[in-house]
Amino acid sequence: VRRTGRVPVLLAAEPEQLMAYGPATRVMSLRTRQDERSLVDPPNGTWSLTIDVWMTVPT
Repeated sequence: VRRTGRVPVLLAAEPEQLMAYGPATRVMSLRTRQDERSLVDPPNGTWSLTIDVWMTVPT
C-alpha cells in the first residue's frame, strides 16, 4: 500500500482493538434512531442506534 503512495489505515469499533498498531482517533460518532426490524410485520417504532468508528495509521 505504501509503495503505491497510499496511506494504510485500520478501523475498529473500540479503541482497544487498535492499541497494538498505534494511537487511535475517533473518526465517527453517530447517535440516531433506526426502524424496528421485523420479517412479518411493518415496523411500529424505532430503536436507538449508536456507531463509533476508531482509526489508526499503523507504524
